[in-house]
Amino acid sequence: MTVQAQKQDELKLLSSSHIITGKNGNVVFYRPVYEHVGSTLSSDSGYLHNDKLGRQFFEAYGNVIITQPDGTQIFSNKLHYEAAMQLATLTGAVRMVSTSGSILTTDHLVYNMRSKIGNYYSGGRILSGSDTITSQRATYFENTGESYFNQKVVVRSTNVKVYTDSMKYNGNTRITDFYGPTNMKGNKGENLYTEKGRYHMATGQAYFSKNNLYTEGTKFLKGTAFSMTDKSASAKP
Repeated sequence: MTVQAQKQDELKLLSSSHIITGKNGNVVFYRPVYEHVGSTLSSDSGYLHNDKLGRQFFEAYGNVIITQPDGTQIFSNKLHYEAAMQLATLTGAVRMVSTSGSILTTDHLVYNMRSKIGNYYSGGRILSGSDTITSQRATYFENTGESYFNQKVVVRSTNVKVYTDSMKYNGNTRITDFYGPTNMKGNKGENLYTEKGRYHMATGQAYFSKNNLYTEGTKFLKGTAFSMTDKSASAKP
């Protein structure tokens, strides 16, 4: 059973233009295309190796492309892939294009192809329709379209800009949830400060429930519970 499981974990070489054996004994494949659990992995060059436990790894360089069965594609300059875990670590000009149309860009992405969960830790961006979100750290769930953003989060949409440090965003519903100090700035200079709330980017409807303060010029509105649309606002003192 162990041997059979290891065989299932192995990458299958579909094609390659030519091979070269290096001084370290590694066989380098040029323009290789591999298949693994329904996904294809290709690059300008790459080689396979096993560790002491027999786990298989694929190192790929230049024009890396991963295509998953559902059509989601990931592009990068370099790939380290652990077959047993279906874990891809991609570096250099990483771009992930999902079937929903959202595009994730970063310089370093750790992506589990089995669970379809990706993480970046040193800055990145997600473009979803007319919404653009940048942050230092994020966790992206491809199956649900949800993302959790942390540290220096900036959201840019047609009507507002949002500045926060902790936020959840659903690319399918365009609903954002805030979990810490947040400033929402409108196109006319208005600003809403809150520390907890929800905003629907598609409809402009929002509800905030902690330390809320709305300012517009010399006018201000303060309350513990706060609801608003793009055209009106109301609060409970």
